[in-house]
Amino acid sequence: MAYLGKTPSQAVRQRYYFTASGGETSLSGADDNGNTLNFTDGAYVDVYLNGVLLVAGTDYNTSTANTIGGLTALSASDVVELVVYDTFAVFGGEVQGDMTVTNGALKTTDITAVDSNGIQFNTDEGTERVRIDDSGNLLVGQSSSTAIDTSSSITGYSFREDGRGAITRDGGIALALNRNSSDGDILELKKDAVKVGSIGVDFSDNLTIDAGAGESGLNFATSQLCAYRGGANADAAVDLGLSSVRWKDLYLSGGVYLGGTGAANHLDDYEEGTWTPQVLGSTSGTTTYSNQHGSYVKVGKMVSVSGYVNWSSATGTGTMRIYGLPFATGSTSDYLAAGSVFMNNIDIPTGYLTPVMFADINQTFLVIYYTRDNATWQVGQMDGAGSIIFQITYNTDA
Repeated sequence: MAYLGKTPSQAVRQRYYFTASGGETSLSGADDNGNTLNFTDGAYVDVYLNGVLLVAGTDYNTSTANTIGGLTALSASDVVELVVYDTFAVFGGEVQGDMTVTNGALKTTDITAVDSNGIQFNTDEGTERVRIDDSGNLLVGQSSSTAIDTSSSITGYSFREDGRGAITRDGGIALALNRNSSDGDILELKKDAVKVGSIGVDFSDNLTIDAGAGESGLNFATSQLCAYRGGANADAAVDLGLSSVRWKDLYLSGGVYLGGTGAANHLDDYEEGTWTPQVLGSTSGTTTYSNQHGSYVKVGKMVSVSGYVNWSSATGTGTMRIYGLPFATGSTSDYLAAGSVFMNNIDIPTGYLTPVMFADINQTFLVIYYTRDNATWQVGQMDGAGSIIFQITYNTDA
């Protein structure tokens, strides 16, 4: 294999000169010219004393690294010349393009592949790590020209000649981006060299998505998802959807603040359903029904109920009550409520004309009252048969 490096096939020569001060039996370190004695193999060292070649192993030895030892004690002004031969190899491959070597550094302005495999960068064990293929794709950790984002079996980095890049890793994080010290953008996105958005960090550890240029973004706070714009939280400035671009369903486990942030603005419940109204007397008894229908809508603490009841017989007596409310009435006098009722085949007290459905406080039933001009209202009594249609809105503590 052709390579640049050292091999016993060729050699280079280096001379060292030492002038004795007297008594030396070994030589090492810097010579008279400041050159430090260095050799790889003692067999490739020649030693001259005052111009006379000494015999290796007899007149000196090289058993200590980078040292000429075993010398007969030198006299003052003796000159010892050392000639060291070191090894190199002659490059035998093919170089296409200009190349220079300056102070041991190899420099070139052009590297050309010699076959269809492109330019490969291998480890000393021969394992390929990087390739620039003939199409101009930079492949790291892969040798296939197949784009790694189109295959489930190829991993590595792929930077395509058309400007597209892809990173694939099997079973682990494919890309980690880190910003130290300050808050700000971590990833910036541009269109035609103009910033259109970024992903970053704010408030030390909040992930932010900022669309830039006054557009809407998001701040992922500890337990809140906040509107974000221009690098800051945006209060009362961002809508969720448009009149023609609506979200579908919204699932909430808590409430909604409408028109303000106080307790009075908190809507914590909305519910629709049905219930079964029952007409009974305030005393014991049973009722036989031919129709029982009821529905309700609950918005916060406000409940609107409607119903239709038709009964053919009843044994109860006393005050007529409509039981089965979906929610009990509220506990304070502020929650008293009245509604409308339409009756059929019901006895009305003499002199009274207008029936009213009434919701008293802390009750699970409704009652019917009758009113007349300039007189006290009168509670309705149980009737053996009849029908009523009614509607009322009341408040509940639920």
